[in-house]
Amino acid sequence: PKPINLIESEGHFEIKASSIVVVENETQKSIANQFFSQFQKIAGWTPQIEIGGKGDITFTTNKTIEAEGYHLKTSTDAINIEASSKAGFFYALQSLKQLLPTAFYKNTLQNIRWGIPSVDIKDNPAFGWRGYMLDVSRHFFNKEQVKRVIDYMAELKLNRFHWHLADDQGWRLEIKSYPKLTEIGAWRVDYNITDETKSNWWGRPEQKQDEKATYGGFYTQEDVKEIIAYAKERYIEIIPEIDMPGHAQATIASYPEIGCINAAPYVATGGVFKNNTYNPGKEETFQFAETMLNEVMDLFPFKYVHIGGDECSKEQWKVDPHAQRRIKDEG
Repeated sequence: PKPINLIESEGHFEIKASSIVVVENETQKSIANQFFSQFQKIAGWTPQIEIGGKGDITFTTNKTIEAEGYHLKTSTDAINIEASSKAGFFYALQSLKQLLPTAFYKNTLQNIRWGIPSVDIKDNPAFGWRGYMLDVSRHFFNKEQVKRVIDYMAELKLNRFHWHLADDQGWRLEIKSYPKLTEIGAWRVDYNITDETKSNWWGRPEQKQDEKATYGGFYTQEDVKEIIAYAKERYIEIIPEIDMPGHAQATIASYPEIGCINAAPYVATGGVFKNNTYNPGKEETFQFAETMLNEVMDLFPFKYVHIGGDECSKEQWKVDPHAQRRIKDEG
């Protein structure tokens, strides 16, 4: 994102192995270590980081700067970073990274001069909620791939990771109360046909009875805790999404007792628009939702859980006896 205010000057500052980074406390030191340790991987050295004293790169708390904002000033002989919050110092370093030579992003070159142009940047976010969604239901991305996404988000100063963990094509989160969600719901037949003249089911044939579901994967609760901690180090909160009451074919394939009449028995291979909804007429449905969501909320520390709520087909509800009874009882 473009900074709110940027003034360019002449000359540049060079970060060297002999450079000294001075911070005020252990928290700032941790933020600085996380950033400057990247020089070790690329250049083979890292600047020295100290608490207090005189340095070439200095962190200073300035309570007049708004939360997540920062002031980054570089000259030919120093870099000064001011912020009022941990996130502000973190984001200042992301801007510093953008000022480095492009070799820093390639992670391969050594013996290069790490020059920073002389600039004066004052910046703070226009929006408090800066989100990105990753859909891991339609296609599974492993733990390390998710961490790479979080790294890219951090570089762009995004702070909300919307994790789409459950849909018709796969359930991706270990729920210990309901193990079939990952034993069954995390796997589908690996069809890649996308010819709608062969199938009206969005171009992919439905799973047959004798076919084995092999495509997919899921995150253990330990994986999730690791990813949450990784995101928090980058000032990103994670919002899990469990899509319901529609978009639930993977859920209902795992636990047919919460589905409606004519429910699809397998995890979806392609698009779905019907026979994939929770049954609102069964008490088992509400028990499942409450138990499952409580486990999700215990796992994710952020204050929001996204429950989808979109594209819920009512066709099954019109013919399912349990749903019809509920409709009549509730008026």
